[in-house]
Amino acid sequence: MLRKIGASLLSPILLILAFPDPQISIFAWIALIPLFFVIGNSSKKASFFLSYLAGAVFFAGLLRWLTHVTVPGYAVLVSYLALYFGLFGLLGNLFLNKLRGSGLYFLSILILPSLWVSLEFLRGVLFTGFPWGLLGYTQYKNPVLIQIADITGAYGVSFLIVMANFAVYSWIASYKESRGSRFQALAFLIVFITVILYGCFVLKKDSIETGLKLSVVQGNIEQAKKWDPFYKDYIMDRYEGLTREAAKDEPGLIIWPETSVPGFLGEKDIGLRLKRIIVDIDLPLFLGAATYGTGPGRRDVFFNSAALFSPDGNMEKVYNKIHLVPFGEYVPFEKYFPLIRDFIDVPVGDYTAGEEFTLFDVRSKEGDNFNYAALICFEDIFPGLVRSFALRGCDFLINITNDAWFGESGEQLQHAQASVFRAVENRVSVLRAANTGFSCYINPKGMIEGSVGDIETGSMYIPGFKTFVLKAAGKGTFYTRYGDVFAYICLFLVIGAGALRFFS
Repeated sequence: MLRKIGASLLSPILLILAFPDPQISIFAWIALIPLFFVIGNSSKKASFFLSYLAGAVFFAGLLRWLTHVTVPGYAVLVSYLALYFGLFGLLGNLFLNKLRGSGLYFLSILILPSLWVSLEFLRGVLFTGFPWGLLGYTQYKNPVLIQIADITGAYGVSFLIVMANFAVYSWIASYKESRGSRFQALAFLIVFITVILYGCFVLKKDSIETGLKLSVVQGNIEQAKKWDPFYKDYIMDRYEGLTREAAKDEPGLIIWPETSVPGFLGEKDIGLRLKRIIVDIDLPLFLGAATYGTGPGRRDVFFNSAALFSPDGNMEKVYNKIHLVPFGEYVPFEKYFPLIRDFIDVPVGDYTAGEEFTLFDVRSKEGDNFNYAALICFEDIFPGLVRSFALRGCDFLINITNDAWFGESGEQLQHAQASVFRAVENRVSVLRAANTGFSCYINPKGMIEGSVGDIETGSMYIPGFKTFVLKAAGKGTFYTRYGDVFAYICLFLVIGAGALRFFS
């Protein structure tokens, strides 16, 4: 039993190492092999609990940055997310036991990866969803492999990685069923080579240079200072200085991060200060701020918003964040259980979710118009939400975020991994403007072309700005048009295999 526990702990350790930091992505291709041995040689009950243990260790290590915000919330989230590993162990055990003694064992190379993808997909949609740390994200720096995401979404890369792990496991474990393991190895090689060839084909296509210049500003404001009235002028001075420097590059748009304004947009002093800055630089400004309006019963409602200001300093259009952070920006079911807030160990906002998929526009010096959408905070981790904007015709995406909540940790790059896949899935550029640590430009092929950082130290946790020239690609990928078809196919395959096992 101790050997099985050790094996179940080895898998999550290798998986953690495959994510930032330290981002040893090759470990993802072997990390699940120990877990497969545990699943394949244990009872159903043991498979569930050992896999649950693996999931708890994995998510505890991956999400350790969450302890900067809430320790109880971290513990609850890890306990919940580990259930998906537990289910993978339980169902994987049932499928392997059924298939191992039959002539259908070779199908395991499809069913087990499909099971993993199905659980990743469900994790991304159930209970508002939390599709963080998908297995495919480990390959975000491997442009050849991730191009398949414009068809399958990030789930296709997860499928390929699990397929590789299972093929190696099967080759080692199934020496008595060598025919099945040879078939599985061949099936993986065919799929892998196809993915590589597709990636090389896509990468050879030239991107379109639009000539549109965009500047992202990173204030690097400590979280403890962001809402302290004493630092209000300090914050505005920081953003004003960086914005005036960025304006020298003559961009078509300057971008500030999420809630970069130290107060509500309706406050008079903030409005006057913003107008003076914008009129002086004579450029449009796009920024994140808290806003308020009137809701049902004439009560005040608050939004986490992105606002576009024209060069004359007037606010043109606002997008209100649609997907709010539960227990961060609002308390779920508070209307029915108002006492819930009293049991939460951190201050929780009282924001209202927006309802409109707002598109903004910007004009290049050549006179070309471009539409873009805002993704606030962690909205970029939701493929379906991003796809909804792409379907409405956005030419590029801007993710404004405040990752200062989590200190200097792996969270910043883990968050950026999602933006890389959103770029590939919809073949659009993504600009990330973060309060601190990782403001960058991602082209439509998912390559990070530049970021705000210290050239000498390599640190991304600095105040600064950077100007990028937008690239474009042909609109309308398979993923944009049809969404998570691949994930649904995996889900139906698992359901079909489960039904076949049950009825047989």
